[in-house]
Amino acid sequence: MQQELDTPRQWLALSGCYFFFFALLGIIVPYWGAYLTSLNFSSAQIGELMAVLMATRIVMPLIWAIRVDKSGKRLEAIRLGAICSLLFFCWFYVAQSYWAIALVLVLFSSCWSAILPQMEVITLSTLDKRSHDYSKIRLWGSIGFIVLVSLGGVIFEHFGITWLITIGVVLLGCLTLTTLFIDYHHPTNTNNGGIDEQAFSSIIRQPNVLLFLGAILLLQVSHGPYYSFFVLYLLDVGYSESFAGLQIGLGVIAEVAVFMVTARLLKRYGAKRLLLISMLLSALRWILMPLVVHDAWALSVNQLLHAASFGSAHAGAMAMLNHWFVGSSRGRGQALYASVSFGVGGAIGALYAGYTWLEGAGSDITWLIAAVTALVAMALVSLIHYPHQRSNT
Repeated sequence: MQQELDTPRQWLALSGCYFFFFALLGIIVPYWGAYLTSLNFSSAQIGELMAVLMATRIVMPLIWAIRVDKSGKRLEAIRLGAICSLLFFCWFYVAQSYWAIALVLVLFSSCWSAILPQMEVITLSTLDKRSHDYSKIRLWGSIGFIVLVSLGGVIFEHFGITWLITIGVVLLGCLTLTTLFIDYHHPTNTNNGGIDEQAFSSIIRQPNVLLFLGAILLLQVSHGPYYSFFVLYLLDVGYSESFAGLQIGLGVIAEVAVFMVTARLLKRYGAKRLLLISMLLSALRWILMPLVVHDAWALSVNQLLHAASFGSAHAGAMAMLNHWFVGSSRGRGQALYASVSFGVGGAIGALYAGYTWLEGAGSDITWLIAAVTALVAMALVSLIHYPHQRSNT
């Protein structure tokens, strides 16, 4: 199977899917708070709506993954998820009230959140024993994020934040079309359900796996103020939307640079040590945020730490997942990772940030909570027993 899938066309199709998937995140994650502010929502309401977006990623990826792991129809699930995401996202044109937006967010994210875990499995299946080359495909997602977060700042500054919805529809349309070029042939000996369910259950009960899930949950919680309020934070200080977009793009450029050398970092330091370093640097990033925000150059240097708080942390997490979850359990492993980190962690992070931000008055304490949370995550990782080097992951 690997020889059939590992082709230039497959690499191009997967890279394109990552590009458009994360390009959409490039306008939703940093600018969604600004969009909701334009509709006159408070900080608490913005935090709640961001939590709704994240909370749907708790259960839905696992529900999709269980069905897909049994049927093997991963590509069909990706295409269905993309089409439904596009249709539901169009409803944002008419949704203006709190409850209407919350409903559309649930519907959209329920489909949207199911796409990435299955895409990760197809990518790793394509690479097979060369899974250390994962970052060479995944970096196109970061590039997509950079392009849209940078362009978005300029577009929204000159034409208005309401263009966010139209841009999102275009990106989802491109993603849907790109999925048509992916190849995937699920194994003929698909699982029989019972044995794999027992195997998956035994994996997630392992102390090392539980510590890992707790750590990535807390790391994502620490990102709550960044994903929900960073653009508003910079706007309140006096920066423009274009500058805010460039700052976020700068962070993701650093992330891309790390992805380019991920294979070497994993071989040299191992996944556990890479995660420890990433979480320490994440804590440093959040501590420094209120100290550097008024200095554009210092803020830019601090943004480079996104290479650690997401880039190398994600690479280390993928290596660990690929080590613990093998065979037919991979899809559920990826879905569990998405549910616990981006779902539970993202929802908790958005909620706490929304309630402590206080229209900017509580920003300092919010960043401090983020830093402490990252340090607790680091402590959990230190307790994990994991091979120092995994050259094939």
